[in-house]
Amino acid sequence: MSFRQARRSDTRQLYEWRLQDEAQRWYEGRSITYETHARWVEQRLRNPLVRILIWEDDNTPTGMVRIDSNGELTFHARDDATAIRMLKATRVYANENGGRLKATLDTSNIHARKLLARAGFQEYQTTFLAYKP
Repeated sequence: MSFRQARRSDTRQLYEWRLQDEAQRWYEGRSITYETHARWVEQRLRNPLVRILIWEDDNTPTGMVRIDSNGELTFHARDDATAIRMLKATRVYANENGGRLKATLDTSNIHARKLLARAGFQEYQTTFLAYKP
């Protein structure tokens, strides 16, 4: 199992994973079209400060990690064991590339909090302000 850089040909898989996350309500019911998603992926792939990494097991995509320019981490994995291995590898990747990682989660997303903790991430108390229309 290892990471590789995402390619344009991964757009459909990334979209399917996004829909799975939406079904779990992490996106609060906001749906996105494939065309909008494809444009978004294309922009991210061209941005040298953003990394979209595909986690593969025997050349089969089983998860993804996106690291934005500020170190913000987004992830999706087919199962918990894959997520933990992938998140641990993400820490190694960040160490090797001089970056830091942070994940911002809704407090209701206890499952992701537990996965991140099992992969060695620590929780910090912060103040986060947001506007939601």
